[in-house]
Amino acid sequence: MAEPVIVTVDYTPPGAPSTDRLHLELHAEPGARLTIHLGTPAQPLTSADIPAQPQPEPSDWDLPSLPADCVPGRTPELLTDAQAHARIQYGLSQGWTQRRIGEFAGRSATIVNRVKKKK
Repeated sequence: MAEPVIVTVDYTPPGAPSTDRLHLELHAEPGARLTIHLGTPAQPLTSADIPAQPQPEPSDWDLPSLPADCVPGRTPELLTDAQAHARIQYGLSQGWTQRRIGEFAGRSATIVNRVKKKK
């Protein structure tokens, strides 16, 4: 679930010291609509949509097309050496950058470079 959006409104009456103020804090869900009435009722309303937060891109290890030896769904920190090597080979076959392959396999880019040179 996305984090709530916090809308804070501070109001200080005209001529009042800054210590005499009204502080209002609203916690709204992303995608909610917020309408604020300013001025007299005859004036038009001011409203704003709270933007929905973008969903993160799926991780490489969550790709549905991964071969079984790449252990889909498992984070890189939990891979055995053989599984990490399979992921390095897969990333190389896809033409990914060394950095992306390193993150995908949970290994440094220098290890990816060594495997690449052995091919």
